[in-house]
Amino acid sequence: MTVITLNFCIDPSGIFLGKNKSLEHKIARTLNNTQNILIGCNYDERLVQMFRIQDEKELPQYIVTGSSRTMPIGSDIISKNCLNLSVSGASLEDHIALAIAAKQKKGPNVFLLGIDPWVFNERLGPTGWESISNLYYQACSILHLKYSTKNQNLSVNKKYLQLVNYDYTTASIDKLLKKKNHDLEITSTEYPTQEKYLLRNDGSRLNSLKSTHHTQLEVDEIAEKYGRPPIYQLDNFQFSENLKTHFLALVDYLSNKGIVIFLLPPYHPKAYNSIIKHIPDVPQIEKMIRVEADKRNIFVIGSYNPYIIGCYNSDFLDGMHPSKQCWEKIFKNISWVDKSNKITHDLFR
Repeated sequence: MTVITLNFCIDPSGIFLGKNKSLEHKIARTLNNTQNILIGCNYDERLVQMFRIQDEKELPQYIVTGSSRTMPIGSDIISKNCLNLSVSGASLEDHIALAIAAKQKKGPNVFLLGIDPWVFNERLGPTGWESISNLYYQACSILHLKYSTKNQNLSVNKKYLQLVNYDYTTASIDKLLKKKNHDLEITSTEYPTQEKYLLRNDGSRLNSLKSTHHTQLEVDEIAEKYGRPPIYQLDNFQFSENLKTHFLALVDYLSNKGIVIFLLPPYHPKAYNSIIKHIPDVPQIEKMIRVEADKRNIFVIGSYNPYIIGCYNSDFLDGMHPSKQCWEKIFKNISWVDKSNKITHDLFR
């Protein structure tokens, strides 16, 4: 009973006593006030993105969704004011929930969807989207998509299970002792520190120096290991036609009175060489995405295949994460082909 009372009263994520008391809302409010933050603690990225959307009457014109692989993309890279809503391990549910929520606000009409191959994996494991399940179910209603009411009930039950959850209890104790406050630092700097990563007010993120301080040989070894099964989010892969249908419903909705652009984050060359041997679906997924893009006059930026876009070993942090340098190279070397009046040469100029 003591643990339940502690978690209900401290409520580190604000799921019982309200968002205004949560660490996530503090982060969202700070970012919305155009301030950067140095962060050295754990928090729910999805809740931060939800609060950022909900607390603003108007959002930037350019919206980015995706996983940690698209987190380096900021306003400086695309030369336009943007809001990056990427979350770690993003599933299709995350794309749908966050993109549709942003679409309902004044401002956004260019959506850059960072599409990882695993979003079409029928056997994808838990990714964390349940913390913004309400946004997802609302989006499904807007898109006229069916979803399981069983999953909805499970999400509600999961909320109350936090009252006896070990990690939530630890978070409550940390907040009670105010340990976490020391791991958040509002800053005007544009650089991370040795121990803390930088979360910029446009939503882009730069990892801590400690996490990126590897020699090229070490990065290549990490990448080679990453490409061996089990491969993150792609293990036991099974393509889902249903997920494809949901994805295209999202795309068609966003395309109505707006512009959709597909971003394909590349893999490290050594990782990619191994991935396509073990999971031949990956290049097939890219082919499918490009076919659907052609049907809809949608522009595609990037490729899972690093050789196509000229990103080399030195352009990656590990096997799956392109560096900021890699994304700068990708956007700088875009070869524009106008497919409709929607796509113009100055879209990112």
